[in-house]
Amino acid sequence: MLDGECGDCGVVEGQLHKHGCDMERCAYCNGQLISCACAYKMLGYNYDFNAPYSGLPPKIYHDGLSEKEYTKWLAMVDAYGRIPHIIMPNMCGRCGKLWPEMFRVPDEEWRFYLGIDESLMLCHDCYDRIKQLIDARSGLKKYPPRVTEVIAKRNREHAKMMHWIRSRAGKDT
Repeated sequence: MLDGECGDCGVVEGQLHKHGCDMERCAYCNGQLISCACAYKMLGYNYDFNAPYSGLPPKIYHDGLSEKEYTKWLAMVDAYGRIPHIIMPNMCGRCGKLWPEMFRVPDEEWRFYLGIDESLMLCHDCYDRIKQLIDARSGLKKYPPRVTEVIAKRNREHAKMMHWIRSRAGKDT
């Protein structure tokens, strides 16, 4: 059985996390409650991650919500329904091994072998096996030359596009 306490706020499985716990999920977006943008959106701010200050007033961007707004947000979350602490084990998506040891892979390498699904979890053995299968099928021995090739091609295409954009900008002025 997978009973256990939250590693951040200490509640047991089935209980609501303590407010401010970094493990609590947002019931609106299922993201991390303390870092998702739902509070800003639900309180009427025009949140835009790509805008300066994420589209928020500079004071809120730097200092966070006021105590009154934060209390209002917590009331909204409570009224909507909070997600209790539930143990969801990390599991290899290929072999099913529970709690595989975490390891790091450069983003480019991961995308090259597994596509863009960065939420997929694999144990190290399965990751190595996938790499072996792909490398054997392609006739190449290792990832770096292939990824370097892909990156170089993308960089050449980007440079051509930027040259075209700059040449067009020069003609329009």
